[in-house]
Amino acid sequence: MKFLWKDYDPGADAFCEEWLDAEATRLTGLDDGWRAFHAYWTTDGGLAEGRDFFDKVICTPPSSPLSPSSSLPARGGEPVAAIAFGLHGRVLHVMELLVRPDLRGRGIGTAVLRELLANGNLLNGGSAVRAEAVIFPDNAASIRAFEKAGFRFDHAHPDGDALYYTYEAER
Repeated sequence: MKFLWKDYDPGADAFCEEWLDAEATRLTGLDDGWRAFHAYWTTDGGLAEGRDFFDKVICTPPSSPLSPSSSLPARGGEPVAAIAFGLHGRVLHVMELLVRPDLRGRGIGTAVLRELLANGNLLNGGSAVRAEAVIFPDNAASIRAFEKAGFRFDHAHPDGDALYYTYEAER
């Protein structure tokens, strides 16, 4: 894998909260911050971390810094994104994807999604045959990233405030 996937822990709170600038807060469901999002799903949401809820910090590989031509930072082990996803049966639900602000628009979100889809069984112990995501209609960057990763528009919520995207694994 191109990235190092680490389990989210309280040490990641500071930078994940810092990444939630006005743009990210407006275009995601993270109005109350990443910490509150994580706490909700693992308490009130009834999901168990490591069973049907996975929260990961995505870092550059620590042992092999990427070349200067790469769009990623040169130092290895540097956090570049955070992602939360659920696994329900054989359906993977991408709940949130947050890319570090100074790296947005460089294909990192797409690359993270592609790795998740290709290696999900290594990250969550399951074997999803389908993936789903809900994206705000005005989040053009996320729509592009998900479509480049192979997701396709499925339908819009009746009130128009959400778009549903799906990915079908090859069988």
